[in-house]
Amino acid sequence: MIREALGLPMEEIVELSDCVELEKEMLDVYMAELDEAMFDFDGERMLSILAKMEYCSYEGQPMKKVVDTASRKVEMLDYMSATDGLLKWIEQIEEEEDES
Repeated sequence: MIREALGLPMEEIVELSDCVELEKEMLDVYMAELDEAMFDFDGERMLSILAKMEYCSYEGQPMKKVVDTASRKVEMLDYMSATDGLLKWIEQIEEEEDES
């Protein structure tokens, strides 16, 4: 396999063809669940929700990098930053989409 030949772990490369495209409505559901878990101080639930999003894309952009960053923040108990980072990424993607 190409990834193995490059010496990169599977999770290091996410091709767009590997991603499941999330519609806005489903992303909103995930974000609402993430907010609820954050306010409940439930890091395990947050990680579970983030895992569902890891190999998804939104507006054609893979989410793996931003989800990995959010997951690391959750592991450090920085729940608010994890959620804020995702929200900022989503806003940026939506702004770029509106401009085109």
